[in-house]
Amino acid sequence: MTFDLEDVKLWRASGKSWDEIAGLTSLSSGEAARKRFARAAARVDHVPPEYPDWKVPETPNWREWLDAFDAMLELHKRADNIVSKLTIDIQTEIPIAIASASDLHMGGGFTNHKSIRKTLDFILETPNLYVGIAGDSIEGFIPGVKGAASSDQMAGSIGAQLHAMDSLVDELTAAGKLLYWTWGDHDAKWFEDRVGLNVVKRLLDRKVPYFAGRGLVRLKVGQQDYLLHVNHGEKWQSQLNETYPQRKMYDMVIPADVTISGHLHKPAYHVAYRYDNLRELGYNIGGKTLFVQNGTFKTGPDPYSTRWWTQGIMGVPTLVFGALERDLDVFDSPWKAVQYLRGLSSV
Repeated sequence: MTFDLEDVKLWRASGKSWDEIAGLTSLSSGEAARKRFARAAARVDHVPPEYPDWKVPETPNWREWLDAFDAMLELHKRADNIVSKLTIDIQTEIPIAIASASDLHMGGGFTNHKSIRKTLDFILETPNLYVGIAGDSIEGFIPGVKGAASSDQMAGSIGAQLHAMDSLVDELTAAGKLLYWTWGDHDAKWFEDRVGLNVVKRLLDRKVPYFAGRGLVRLKVGQQDYLLHVNHGEKWQSQLNETYPQRKMYDMVIPADVTISGHLHKPAYHVAYRYDNLRELGYNIGGKTLFVQNGTFKTGPDPYSTRWWTQGIMGVPTLVFGALERDLDVFDSPWKAVQYLRGLSSV
């Protein structure tokens, strides 16, 4: 039976008891009927509040949200551009050399800073010698996040390390020496994981092309075109084949003329010949190929490396590129590459 407050009032006026009213309304008891009537009467008599200045939130349409997302994405692209492909054009008629450096670990407690200085000073003072840096430029152990001993053993604070890195980039770019910079776990990934921001990218990406992941570089040297594939590190590794990561990337990503990565702290390189027929048919692919694994300046011995691996080996493999004719070679240091260049110029 349906009823309202007026019905209950009439029943009570006619002398019906609460138990009788409960029977009429299917309520469980007279007491339940009485409480239901009291609550209903209170609602009628109660004055609800008013909110004269309350602005009730709107419910924007999902299309409006998508428009806002697109606008924010466009803003992010403008302010935080992701570089994955890059053309580097060096107008010259003589061969050049590029030092492939990574894992500087500046500010680390087990880093050979004197060797960093010696190497970079040589690059700065030598014509036609350039450098690309493939990550882990600083030690970057974040206090309170990484192990206490790791942070305590650093030679300088993270702030000091970032100042040194920023100054180095300014000097290298002013001299026209620095070609690119890439992410690393010490100087990019750890900051992304903990603070949601790649601090090093924010400092550098307006000064030098910065790869937040793998980078594909079209290197134009004089009349010649070369393709470089650069990354800080790869997840594929082999204890039996030092250049396995580079070979894997050659097969899976792109058959570049030079495939470079660091991270493993052991320099190595391998010269191979792949897809020779394509090169002979006139395609700009195949032929002589270099797989390059960078070394490190964190030579230790540090406790982590000597417990689980062996100490790092210093090494800056250096590439030579011809300008008038296709010539591609690799040496285990900038000094040897420059000796080769000087020999070519004397012929």
